[in-house]
Amino acid sequence: MKKNLLKKAFTGSLAAILGFSFTPVTKPMAANAADLYEQGTHGGLDWELLNEDDKGTAKMELKDYGGFIAEWNKVEYYHAKTGKKWASNSPTWESVGDIKMYYDADYRPNGNSYLAVYGWTKNSLVEFFIIENYGTWRPPGGQGQVGTITVNGHIYDVYKAMRYYQPSIVGTATFLQYFSVRRDNDKSSKGVIDISEHFKQWEKLGLDMGSELYEVSLVVEGYQSSGYAEVKKNIITIDGKTINKFDQTDDTEIPPEPTKPMEPDENGHYINESFESSTGDFASIGNSIVTNSSNESNSGSKSLAISGRTDSWNGAAINLDEYTFKAGESYGFSVMAMQNETSSEDFNLTLQYTDSSGTEQYADVATATGSNGEWVQLSNPGFKIPDDASNMLLYVQTVDTTTDFYIDDAILAQENKISSTPSSKAMRGDMNNDSEIDIYDLPLMRKAVLNSFSGSATSAAADIDGDGNIAINDAVLLNQYIYGKISSFPTANNTDA
Repeated sequence: MKKNLLKKAFTGSLAAILGFSFTPVTKPMAANAADLYEQGTHGGLDWELLNEDDKGTAKMELKDYGGFIAEWNKVEYYHAKTGKKWASNSPTWESVGDIKMYYDADYRPNGNSYLAVYGWTKNSLVEFFIIENYGTWRPPGGQGQVGTITVNGHIYDVYKAMRYYQPSIVGTATFLQYFSVRRDNDKSSKGVIDISEHFKQWEKLGLDMGSELYEVSLVVEGYQSSGYAEVKKNIITIDGKTINKFDQTDDTEIPPEPTKPMEPDENGHYINESFESSTGDFASIGNSIVTNSSNESNSGSKSLAISGRTDSWNGAAINLDEYTFKAGESYGFSVMAMQNETSSEDFNLTLQYTDSSGTEQYADVATATGSNGEWVQLSNPGFKIPDDASNMLLYVQTVDTTTDFYIDDAILAQENKISSTPSSKAMRGDMNNDSEIDIYDLPLMRKAVLNSFSGSATSAAADIDGDGNIAINDAVLLNQYIYGKISSFPTANNTDA
């Protein structure tokens, strides 16, 4: 059964958020005379600088295009931001329109810091953050997670916290905090942030967004740290129209730079990931742990290991860039999968997406059944993305089990650019698929023989004698070949000699 990935709730103490960990301290005005606090307007945007207790040094230099230079050294708490405030007659966020931010920053934190969309709503009082990049500490400390969302092809973990008797836009108050935090392997200091889409998905998770939108800004914050950031551009649009002027004398509006789709390689592949050096663009879903592993591989020497699963939908996922993978058009998808814990497992390649009504939907892209130790291909050379799909996430799972498994050779391609025959170790004896048969293949052969004793299926590389089984005789033949005692392997009908 498919599970709604966006409705998985996580519980835990908020002590890490409310206690020792870095918790933002927001001050709409100087709380005491010791604070450095300045604010104003520039180029159609509101700006603000705060250095708590005026410790260390803190600077903010305003630039055109909504940008600024932020510099801080040995501060207690610092923030610099530019954005839009609806200080009077605050509208609802729905009535404002579709809010997006186009930003570009040279962000160099040294310690505790982050680069984020920042703002407030009133009735209910909420302080919110969409965190795109951060320094040595990942806010808000991993506590209070309420779910995971996908926006503009990027995965964000969503957290909720409560702040008690702290400075706010209405004075000292108790209020909620919401965080969307990009995954570690996807942090960015440049791009497009669909702010309204975060609001919509937060509400789907049961987070009350309040009835009045007060502020949306781009902020650089630092806590007991130092750093430098040059925000080259911060262009805010509402329903596609920019709201900030680009200098104080020129009212000309410059449209945001369009995001370009990915270009396929000569084989028609947008992504061809073998996981030899990293996890690539893949990340964990749910409680799974995704790591590079040299224990198993379909090609090369490594694959992606998925472990720690607590539900069948937990697995490995990749966001589909909507500028490249367009709704209503067809593409090819393929991934190799293997497990060595049970006698047989059903694998599923699934597309999660949001339809035009805002409902999460799931579509089966490909399925395959693999025996213990057998690499199988989940492939669909011509899968049509639903016409109304957005926020698309492609992920691999097992069906109705929590078995650990591996994936390798993941390909996202143009239509009919996926081979239906998996690329695997077809040359007998070449266990590490480096096109050579040498001593480096022996450890992998020993491992294949041991797995075979526990019921593992055969592979073309390990079945040296071609009898359909992997056994000691295969290891002996490989050893003899490598050390020159034989010059060829026995003739076999089911493998390449």
